[in-house]
Amino acid sequence: MDHWRNFERACRILSHSVRRRILHLLYEGDRSFQELSDVCGANHGKLGYHLRKMSAILERDPEGGAYRLTREGRLLYEWFLRASSDYVGSLLDLEVGPELNPVRYAEGLSLGDHSVLIYESEPIRRAVALSFLEAGLREGSALVYLAGEGDVDRAAEEISRELGIAAGKGALEVWSSEEWYLGLGRGSADLIIENWRKLAERKVEEGYMGLRIATEAHGLIGRLDLSAIEEGLGRRLPQELCTLCQYDASKLEPWDIIALLGSHGHAIFEGIAIGLI
Repeated sequence: MDHWRNFERACRILSHSVRRRILHLLYEGDRSFQELSDVCGANHGKLGYHLRKMSAILERDPEGGAYRLTREGRLLYEWFLRASSDYVGSLLDLEVGPELNPVRYAEGLSLGDHSVLIYESEPIRRAVALSFLEAGLREGSALVYLAGEGDVDRAAEEISRELGIAAGKGALEVWSSEEWYLGLGRGSADLIIENWRKLAERKVEEGYMGLRIATEAHGLIGRLDLSAIEEGLGRRLPQELCTLCQYDASKLEPWDIIALLGSHGHAIFEGIAIGLI
């Protein structure tokens, strides 16, 4: 019975992205409350809640008050890392048929689909993103591209050239991911999702079939709770929206990949397209 209770407790600890982040940070070394708050992007009330949920595997320095993992906490992290790596590795053993070609798969995504691209190769990212956007033009949708910090002009020029349309306020808009998520969205999952919904409604009112959004999101890792945003979009994606969330695999931990696969209905991972629903 104790084994089952320990297993259930471990599952509860690992079930939230903030607690997984805390586990990773404390495995690397002791952290103060404020350091954890800053790195996790969690306010004090939210962080305190998650630390209480993890109390069975945490201890505090009696002098400085810094948090550290107990022996059980370190063992839990090591087990989770092995399990996550094994699962991600198993995805690479999938047989790739014509229906799993990543470019063709991106072309076939429809309004209402929430998809993720996890890539190692920049040519794969570029080919999939352009295929996704071009399919949106054919279906009569408006396009929004969220580029990484400092890359807005580069992305606007490249997409305009490849698709033959000008970036502006019509069929194609190019923003920075930081401006949309941290500026207009203020880092709030609810506000970001609501902003997407309003923009999609406006595009439909302007005569478009819907809105296709491609984002370069890996630059926001550690700056806001992307898992909460992705999970919220997965549950509440408006039917007028189709998304392609792009992440550089080198910036992700194995459990980040698992969380992304779990919050999207469609995934392109390492050049393999995976229908998850």
